Amino acid sequence: MRLRKKEGNRVKHTMTYRTRRRLHKLGVFCGCFFGILLVVWVCWFFWLGRFIVYSGNEAKLDFGWVSHEADAVVAVPPQEATVAIHFNEGEDTVETSTELAPISGFYVTVDDMIENMDLVTETIQQLPKDSAVMLDLKSVVGNFYYSTKIEGATVSDKVDAAAVDKLIKTVTQGDYYAIAKIPAFRDRLFGLENDSNGYTLAHSSGGYMWSDEGGCYWMNPTTDGATGYLISIVKELQSLGFDEVVFTDFSFPPTDDIFFEGDRSQAIINAASTMVNTCSTDSFAVSFASGDSAFPLPAGRSRLYLTGVEADNVQTKADSVNLTDKQIHLVFLTDTNDTRFDTFNVIRPITAAEVTG
Repeated sequence: MRLRKKEGNRVKHTMTYRTRRRLHKLGVFCGCFFGILLVVWVCWFFWLGRFIVYSGNEAKLDFGWVSHEADAVVAVPPQEATVAIHFNEGEDTVETSTELAPISGFYVTVDDMIENMDLVTETIQQLPKDSAVMLDLKSVVGNFYYSTKIEGATVSDKVDAAAVDKLIKTVTQGDYYAIAKIPAFRDRLFGLENDSNGYTLAHSSGGYMWSDEGGCYWMNPTTDGATGYLISIVKELQSLGFDEVVFTDFSFPPTDDIFFEGDRSQAIINAASTMVNTCSTDSFAVSFASGDSAFPLPAGRSRLYLTGVEADNVQTKADSVNLTDKQIHLVFLTDTNDTRFDTFNVIRPITAAEVTG
């Protein structure tokens, strides 16, 4: 500033060119600085949203999921075209009315495979002919336990995928009824890869994908992206020789904190029907595991695997299921050897198998 002249009783101040230049540069610097801060804050805000876990009416940051099954490798892409997804419609619809047979057998968890694969294989080889053998083949995090060829899929490093591949051949090529068990709409990696296309459920407050207490995202059952992904998995398992696939988590998450416009029950009915009509054949079944005896089982080659049922409540649960032939379409998935389950189809843990040494 400098004093130029006095006019009447006022002193007129003028600003030098150099001062104006300095103030201009300062303004530009401040504008750029605060602009960068704003961009960084916005990016941080949306990135941090991935780690927000909603539970009830609370929200918290949880970075713990990073270490949960984080060790994985990208699956080797298929040498041939990816698994085709064929929707049975019109005249070429595959006949799915062929009746299923009663089953009884055992399931193998990923922990069983990790602990002692040799013992698992030996036990299976001593099972009676035509026993059902169910293998756990995918985690809710999204990692596969076998050498999948689905493009972009990851294989868990927590289990020897080559050993699982060998076990799959033992089961599918032997005298067993081979069942693959996989989670359906609960999949963290799928959510992370599809957070911008609407395939996953968002929190009711808007913006963020909803995640459960385990840090897993859930797919939107009404989207073609979600059902198409499941269909590609089923088609691959079918090509590996399995007789049946069983979906767990085929539902909406048990919360009101998600944004969904529509009838949830009808959405599950439609999704289940799509899976059965598209993937089941006269020699392949698509089934669902649930703790809800009212699960809407579609018509066709499909079963309902009831979970979490106590032995003294078997008959009551069976009576509550609305199925035309419970001796065929109802299976109890239990963790005990209690004989009260033997009236119906039952699948028990492989550790409960009684075989000779």
